Amino acid sequence: MSPELLKCKEKCNKFFRNQTRYLERREFVNKFNETSFRYFITLPLQNQFLSNLDLSSKFSQFIINLNRKIFTRKELNRNLSLKVLPIIEKNNHIHFLIDSPECKRLEEVDDPEEYIKQKVISLIRKMRLFSLKLLDPTFSKFFKKIKNIDD
Repeated sequence: MSPELLKCKEKCNKFFRNQTRYLERREFVNKFNETSFRYFITLPLQNQFLSNLDLSSKFSQFIINLNRKIFTRKELNRNLSLKVLPIIEKNNHIHFLIDSPECKRLEEVDDPEEYIKQKVISLIRKMRLFSLKLLDPTFSKFFKKIKNIDD
């Protein structure tokens, strides 16, 4: 192959890679905009001094267990799960946004927000992520309901 043809081929490959990345980003942004997140949860892990790998594994365990507590086994087998947007910050704490799922257990309870809040708090205690009573006895800092997009 000639050098001009190689350069042209490289430019084409670079263009297609960039185009693919652009489409993936656009799909992510569209999915993010279409999802109506209802709950904002914060997990402060500053006393544990975890690496990024450990932090991400804790987060994935937390989400898996939360899915198991909210959805029934049949719903999990149908691949229903929470839509989550995680944000891992440098100083070892995680914020994440969760949508309001439509599932059998939430239809049976009177207050779905309180049900999800109790499941999140029980999971934090079970996984021993941090001491809730020492940081916030009312649990208001860790679990917040989002009223609209500006909150």
